[in-house]
Amino acid sequence: SLLSEATTNLENENPKQAYECALSIPIQLSSVEGNAEIAIHAIGSAKKKLKETDGLDLNLWNKNLLRAESALEKGDYSLARGLAEGVLRQLDTERESMDYIRKALRQRSKLKAKWKNLADSNEWDKRLKEIETAAEELEWSHAATLLQRLTDSLESDLGAHSEANELLNFAKNEWATLRVKCDKVGIDLLDEQRRYAEQYLAEASQSAQTGELQICLDKLGEADAMMEKLRRRV
Repeated sequence: SLLSEATTNLENENPKQAYECALSIPIQLSSVEGNAEIAIHAIGSAKKKLKETDGLDLNLWNKNLLRAESALEKGDYSLARGLAEGVLRQLDTERESMDYIRKALRQRSKLKAKWKNLADSNEWDKRLKEIETAAEELEWSHAATLLQRLTDSLESDLGAHSEANELLNFAKNEWATLRVKCDKVGIDLLDEQRRYAEQYLAEASQSAQTGELQICLDKLGEADAMMEKLRRRV
């Protein structure tokens, strides 16, 4: 089309336009040839990687590779290149996900140990089972996404658990000091405020051990309020 346009311009004595049209042809041809070479190389690389790949579901990638070869035969080099390079990228991503998941599942006992003392340990077990099922079905990227979400959520929960334990230990130390003062001024175990302070601390400690963090924090708040009343009395 460009060559025809250049010829027409030349016949119509428009040499400048003819020159510009003709000049663009080698540039575009070079671009097309470059895409063709890249597409051929990408298809070859994809074929090799697919043959060397084990443990992945290759059906979709094989279909896309056939589409790439068909596009190459038809001269649609950009499409062929895009499809082949897409297969290569997805293969690399899926293999990385597969390695990541397999490594994590080999250490599942260590992972489960992190939440065995949490109140909702059954929920964490279910989430791990979802990851294992995805891996069995060779859905490695999906499994990797699920695992990343699990580890992020677990890190957050464990952080909250650690903070609750720090608050509990601080409250226990405060109570140890306050209890001595209570004994000195005659506030004994028959005192209602003292009994409640000790009860709330005990309940907070029990809740922390079972992983019921919100209950633990609530009980610590009640214990602190009761200890504040006792501080005013001593």
